[in-house]
Amino acid sequence: MDYFLGPKPIGATTDSKVDLSKIVRNIEELMVINDEAHHVHDPQNAWFKSIQDIHNSLQQKGTALSLQLDVTATPKHSNGAIFVQTISDYPLVEAIKQNVVKHPLVPDGPSRAKLTEKKSSKFTEKYADYINLGVIEWRKAYDEHLKLDKKAILFIMTDDTKNCDDLAEFLENTYADLKGAVLVIHTKNNGEISEASSGKES
Repeated sequence: MDYFLGPKPIGATTDSKVDLSKIVRNIEELMVINDEAHHVHDPQNAWFKSIQDIHNSLQQKGTALSLQLDVTATPKHSNGAIFVQTISDYPLVEAIKQNVVKHPLVPDGPSRAKLTEKKSSKFTEKYADYINLGVIEWRKAYDEHLKLDKKAILFIMTDDTKNCDDLAEFLENTYADLKGAVLVIHTKNNGEISEASSGKES
């Protein structure tokens, strides 16, 4: 359950008239590079099934996938075991230091020390302090990024779709600068994605 705050996309990401799967299946030599690859190794995962299907289609033509390269910051199974096929370990701290990946923005210690989890069953009430601090820090980063002609994005993940929708409504009704600027993405456990209508123009 993810949120991307900023200008709304025009239409859903699934609105394209081009069937990419048909194009991919007509390529005779193909290599797959998976980012966030720790999500890919479950055979029930939609992405896993797609790769398997492409490989099977290629085998029917007398070829196969040339290579599958998986990249992840957490090369581990759900039980914590490291993937046996791991060939290189490049720590995230090093990647951040060397400007290979985005720099996460973390609020200062005193700000974090003031955070309290409220006693409530409602997600937005329970984590109100955290949400508000996230918006404050996003606004600072947004202004700084504008000077560089770039956009800062606030990303919030919830534990289920009900809380996801609750948070979207809360953000749009609480913060004027986020009205109409929240993109809600529901991600199922198997990797299938659906976009909610919230934050979309018709």
